[in-house]
Amino acid sequence: MIILTKLQTMKRILTFTIILLPFIVFSQQNSPASKSIDPRLYAAYEKAYVDDVAQNDAFLLKRWTFYLDHAYFISETSLSKSETAESYPSVKIADLQHINILKLEQEQSLKRDYYTETIYKIEGTAKYLVYYSGRAFIEKLNDYLSKDNSLKK
Repeated sequence: MIILTKLQTMKRILTFTIILLPFIVFSQQNSPASKSIDPRLYAAYEKAYVDDVAQNDAFLLKRWTFYLDHAYFISETSLSKSETAESYPSVKIADLQHINILKLEQEQSLKRDYYTETIYKIEGTAKYLVYYSGRAFIEKLNDYLSKDNSLKK
């Protein structure tokens, strides 16, 4: 029977801890659960894909999350005096308080333009879904990211 002294036992525990610690820290930093993932992303994309992006592409995850609430706005007016409500393509939105723009884009083939705002008439309401131009969205995203320290190392 091998009898270890207290010093030898402490050395072994310390060595084991030093070897194991980087693995624990690394796995917690990269686990999808350690990042806040908006549930609307899972409604728009497959879970495995969202989890992979969360683990491997922090920028894309931030972009998607920002896009969910900042790619568009709801307006009471069409923003154009010369156009009528019938001039705009329509979109069905069941709940204006809980919009998943990525899911709407998939289900109803919504598109936006890089240079100009795109307007959709919301069916059953006197409101409009207005996409910011792609250029304006990118400016908003860049401003947000410049203030966000979580991507900086």
